[in-house]
Amino acid sequence: MTRRLLFIRHGESESNRLGLISNCRDRYHLLEEGKEQINFISEHIHNFGLKVVYTSPYARARESAEIISSNLGIPIIADERLRETDYGQLNNTVMVGRVIDMDPEMARERGVESLESHRLRTDSFMSGCPDRSAIVTHGLVVRAAVSIITGIGQDEMGGIHIRPGSMTLLDADLKKVYSIGNFLVSGRMQKTFSLD
Repeated sequence: MTRRLLFIRHGESESNRLGLISNCRDRYHLLEEGKEQINFISEHIHNFGLKVVYTSPYARARESAEIISSNLGIPIIADERLRETDYGQLNNTVMVGRVIDMDPEMARERGVESLESHRLRTDSFMSGCPDRSAIVTHGLVVRAAVSIITGIGQDEMGGIHIRPGSMTLLDADLKKVYSIGNFLVSGRMQKTFSLD
């Protein structure tokens, strides 16, 4: 059995451009560049036979999912488990570096959601997610999915950069990662989705 899940980080947003980390649901929207990124992805995944697009309820993810849904003619389902990181006291601040690289003790003190929390909610989501699903979400949720499949932890995740508008393909049943943070469809990705 196989459950191919295509995780897509939302396109470039206003908060990305400003360098802000934000868990405000409706405050930051896609930039034109972000819309172009998602349209580009849609053109290249049209033959993957995707059946549904799940999305974080945050504006930048919803807007990305709406583009994919419209271009591919598939339904959208919002799921709270795909939401952005709770940044606690750091919400709407400029962050130098990445949250994934933050000292876990410092993050805890400031009320920042942990990678383990992401893993729990992402694992809950993935356990019921059907084959050939597109999942539009945020960077740490994608990292959590990779962590679940590979078993690597926060210390090892530091080298993984999930850029806006990038794709990560994994198989939840076979426990395989086929692609991490790519903008283009590789031959391996194409072959994986052509399997019957």
